[in-house]
Amino acid sequence: MAEPSDSSDVVGNLDTILHLIEPAAWQQAQLAGFITNDSLLTEGFIHCCTDEQLEGVLNRFYSDMPDILALRLRVADLKSPLRWEAPAHPDGTANTTSEDALKFPHVYGEIPLSAVVEEVPALNLIGGSNQSCD
Repeated sequence: MAEPSDSSDVVGNLDTILHLIEPAAWQQAQLAGFITNDSLLTEGFIHCCTDEQLEGVLNRFYSDMPDILALRLRVADLKSPLRWEAPAHPDGTANTTSEDALKFPHVYGEIPLSAVVEEVPALNLIGGSNQSCD
């Protein structure tokens, strides 16, 4: 895994980012008091995205999950480090040159429920359609 970068790699200053989660996992997180997932154990971070990246992420990883939820997270309320990095492929494949230029938010630890400011079906944030953009 590449050395994590810091938030200065992002142009602009975002107040919120999005984390996609299955409804059952969201229910578990609410009972536990924090959000975690398998990627924190296997990759060392929790994947997130920006509003602008959402449609591409949905198309690539969640096209068969119309009930996936988007949790809007207030960056200032994250307790773990937030780093902006090139995409990490779950299967370990290398990034293309264009992918290396992208920066996605990765949270290096559990996400407290206090950081969640909105819960919405992810498709609602892209106008209800999940058409390919990649």
